[in-house]
Amino acid sequence: MRKWSSKLFKLFRRKHLADDLREEADAHLQMNGKRYRVLIANMGTVVMPLVGNTKYPQITGDFARSFQAQKKLSPDIWVAAHAAQYGMQEKFKAGSFVDPEGYKQAVDRYEKMFRERLAKEQRETR
Repeated sequence: MRKWSSKLFKLFRRKHLADDLREEADAHLQMNGKRYRVLIANMGTVVMPLVGNTKYPQITGDFARSFQAQKKLSPDIWVAAHAAQYGMQEKFKAGSFVDPEGYKQAVDRYEKMFRERLAKEQRETR
């Protein structure tokens, strides 16, 4: 596991410092003769009003486009800003960060939370 952690840290540090977002979205990691697609994902967490937001009127459209773009990605390994968002401890215990299905499930889960929050705010403003 230490080998995985070290390689991931080096890759993420290099990509974090990169200026080109396309390069960041197209990161790869070579490990034990296999090439993995790696993604640092920003999971869509709603922390401000969606309906009637005068400071960010296009917020709902931006969220929708973000989820749409995330669904087009297919990383083998992915991480997010918060360990709980991608199950860091579980992956560490399992000895592998390879989790393409977990990424798809997480995107679906965060989109569902967004849609539910949007519907709730829309009901409350009627």
